[in-house]
Amino acid sequence: MKVIHVSPTYFEDSSFIGGGERYTLELARAMSCVTETELISFSERPGVEKIGDLTIRLFKPWFYLKGQKITPFYPPFIKALKNSDIIHCYQYHTLTTSLSILYGKLLRKKVFVTDLGGGGWDILSYYGITGSFIDGFIHISKYAGDLYSKYKTRHYVIYGGVDTTKFYPLAIKRERKVLFVGRLLPHKGIDYLINAIDKDIKLTIIGRPYSSEYFEYLKKLTYGKEVEFIIDADDEALLREYNTASVFVLPSVYRTIYGNYTNVPELLGLVVLEAMACKTPVIVTNVASLPELVIDDKTGFIVKPNEPLALKEKIYLLMNDPQRLREMGGNAYQLIKEKFLWNRVVDNVTRIYKGFI
Repeated sequence: MKVIHVSPTYFEDSSFIGGGERYTLELARAMSCVTETELISFSERPGVEKIGDLTIRLFKPWFYLKGQKITPFYPPFIKALKNSDIIHCYQYHTLTTSLSILYGKLLRKKVFVTDLGGGGWDILSYYGITGSFIDGFIHISKYAGDLYSKYKTRHYVIYGGVDTTKFYPLAIKRERKVLFVGRLLPHKGIDYLINAIDKDIKLTIIGRPYSSEYFEYLKKLTYGKEVEFIIDADDEALLREYNTASVFVLPSVYRTIYGNYTNVPELLGLVVLEAMACKTPVIVTNVASLPELVIDDKTGFIVKPNEPLALKEKIYLLMNDPQRLREMGGNAYQLIKEKFLWNRVVDNVTRIYKGFI
């Protein structure tokens, strides 16, 4: 069985979506260990790459529709799908996915789609033209599946995983420190986290600023507090930060400080899983998929969004109770081993594929 994954954007230095692109790459890489697998995507640096058994084909777009990076235009890429048994597309509302679906239908391939929260210009999917041609929607959370309720008879939930060769517990001392990892965007709720921290606790914020206005606003909020911004951390640095932090916090919100609303602030939350794989307890907001990843009062806490006092209460509760912090970290690590490893995800996905061929 040959599986080809198709993503409109690729996880590299110029990543547009971040965790969503990383999800595609990690799933394809893990799948390549059990079946022939390729990843097709688009980049300003075209070519063929190999990561272990995974083949990656990158095409340079002729241009981007309406200037949106998530809508690369290069129709010849579909020729690379010819020898596949399974076509697995990411980001439903994109032209790349619609072309892949139509090509797959024409050649009688089995086609699956996973949405990762990104959408661009695409008439075909928005008008429901391609929906009936998809064999199954494979979701990364129950919340993500609920957004596609009209296709419920073809729903499958697989979640995501952690590469435990990259993220694992280290035998080093934890600091009185809170950690955030993610894109520095308003829907991540980072402003509420900064407001929840007093000067006696260090806060490390890791991620790239995608909005200069919001980044400047965050820096102003840190006055008089011990807050560090790291905008270029690699996996090695992330591993150390996950292990030296006492608590990891993902304070995502539906409605931002600017009044903007999104119903897809988190369709999974890979960084939450990475933190737990390092035995770090987590605090998340009751937003989108996040409650599906955390067992409240066992592997961490779930609090209301947009409420810094709620975050503060749980942060200090853990900081001032080292035994509870260690117990929650151990519980989080156990949950990862039981539910959120890539080999489990691959088993679930391939089982779905095989049910159609």
